[in-house]
Amino acid sequence: MKKIKLKKDDAEILSTLEKIRAQLNELHKSFDQVTEPALIDSCIFEIQSLNMKYKYYYNQCKQRGLNEAFFRPGRKALSAGV
Repeated sequence: MKKIKLKKDDAEILSTLEKIRAQLNELHKSFDQVTEPALIDSCIFEIQSLNMKYKYYYNQCKQRGLNEAFFRPGRKALSAGV
């Protein structure tokens, strides 16, 4: 796979999206495991919060003209270029 050169800011935004996606995956796993009402509520609020963050960074990517291919989970071909 060919490496793609990105501006440092673009790479940071994409990296943040990857981190948020990983956090969401972990929260969904936790949500499936918890049984206490307070913990269920906590997971729901955290998921909602991360979804809002994800939407913000996703929109930033769209405004910068980053291609949808950059949003594929597990994409490793990113490098920051100045």
